[in-house]
Amino acid sequence: MTYTGVVIGLGQVGMQYDAGTDAATNILSHSRALSEHPDFSLAGGVDPQAARRSEFESAFGVPAGGSVEAMLRAERPDVVVIATPTPTHADTLDEVLGVHTPRAVLMEKPLSLSRDEAVSMVQACRSAACALFVNYIRRAYPAYQEVRDRISDGTFQGPFKGVVWYSGGVLNNGSHMVNLLEFWFGEALETRVVSPTRTRGGDPDPDLWIRFEHCEVHVVATPPSALSYVGAELIGTNGRLVIEGASNGCTWQPVIPNPTFTGHNCLSVTATSIELDWLRSQWLVLDELAEHLRKGRGSLCTGEQALATLNALEPLRSA
Repeated sequence: MTYTGVVIGLGQVGMQYDAGTDAATNILSHSRALSEHPDFSLAGGVDPQAARRSEFESAFGVPAGGSVEAMLRAERPDVVVIATPTPTHADTLDEVLGVHTPRAVLMEKPLSLSRDEAVSMVQACRSAACALFVNYIRRAYPAYQEVRDRISDGTFQGPFKGVVWYSGGVLNNGSHMVNLLEFWFGEALETRVVSPTRTRGGDPDPDLWIRFEHCEVHVVATPPSALSYVGAELIGTNGRLVIEGASNGCTWQPVIPNPTFTGHNCLSVTATSIELDWLRSQWLVLDELAEHLRKGRGSLCTGEQALATLNALEPLRSA
């Protein structure tokens, strides 16, 4: 079975991230993923900007319009992708559910800038019997699923302590790593604000301390600069796990006996790289979405799990 999809919001992640690149190696936008993946077909797009609609129709050969209602009534898609700016997520979801109940909505992260609004969104999808997923793409990477399995089976031994770095707001960017740590260790058990926030455009950037089962991390905002960065370093009982920057490169350095000082241990100079196919990230997301639609299982972040991520970050509101 092939599932039809409509993309609402034809900006960067909706359409433009991989424009002009080879579809064989780059699947970074929702539109290209739906058009290329064998389990899905791209039915249409919606955007208020005429230039984006024209570009979309030229690139994919399917219609684009300015009206959510008109597009959904015409196409009745199985999947609706909401890739609009975060402050519009709730209204866009209301508009979708008021016209059509797709099998699933895939929402760009974060779910909302407001916890109360996010709760209402999750409840609305539950009442409509519409599956809600939030596009925390790292859960779809086989490499990070492998890390989860290695933590679970004790290959990577805890407890862990570490540091997460992020830029550009804790909800838009820092939440990526918090959500990934929840994927590995379960929901956050405790959050403390370490330093106050500099709120920009509604998205704060505090330094936090978060405790999970078997893991504690300091979540630290980078200094104000042009740098765009999200990464992490976790030290466990028997090694060091590093997630590095834009490529999301993942390495493991095991603990070994120190070759110079008898009775002491050190990190091996040889690190094991856990390969990621990050340039095809939205293809991997659709792999997981197809698993959910066909078998009711998969690793995508559900609306409830995205809400748990917002709950983990809620103490920053009073900082």
